[in-house]
Amino acid sequence: QSAIMGLIETWRYRAVALRRQGKLRAAEAAVAHAETLARETGFQVPLVTARLARTAAITAEAQGRLVPAEANLAQAVTSFGLVLPQTRPVADTKLLQAADAMRRGQPRQAAELCRAGVKLLGELDIGARPDLLSPCLSAFDRLASVDPTHRQALLAEMFEAAELSQGSVTARQIAARTMRRDSAADNALFSASSRASTTLCAWSSP
Repeated sequence: QSAIMGLIETWRYRAVALRRQGKLRAAEAAVAHAETLARETGFQVPLVTARLARTAAITAEAQGRLVPAEANLAQAVTSFGLVLPQTRPVADTKLLQAADAMRRGQPRQAAELCRAGVKLLGELDIGARPDLLSPCLSAFDRLASVDPTHRQALLAEMFEAAELSQGSVTARQIAARTMRRDSAADNALFSASSRASTTLCAWSSP
């Protein structure tokens, strides 16, 4: 069984490497091969299914195929939840779902997914990569711009997410500094929110 697992993971990592090289069709074929191996060997256990589904989703997103990406991310969250509940993989996949929602022009759905991911990261007392959190900043920022009543609360959520950014010291400093300001300084807060979002984007992984 360990040999089969190793073979499936080898093909999955091959898909990841090919995607990062921009070879999207080859990446899609590699993850499909890994999924076929898992299915034909009866190795469709939740952890394997979750990893394959997440890799397939990220590949599909890179190709602009948002519908299958959304379905695969949902499957990944469900499968990770069965074997690794309340862990980083669940939180990270929630953030990936949020990014997918933003690409589909659904900031409210993205914000809800971000809240779930950020809450879990906070409970685990861990951070996340800036590229995973950047869509959350965009979602909260966009909602704040059209909802004056909840503007301050949404910007506060944005800064809470920024503080979880791994490696982006500047974003966390901006968040902490701005949250200490008087809530009436709305224009300054909005300007800082844009700087935090820009900082996270700059730290994003390729």
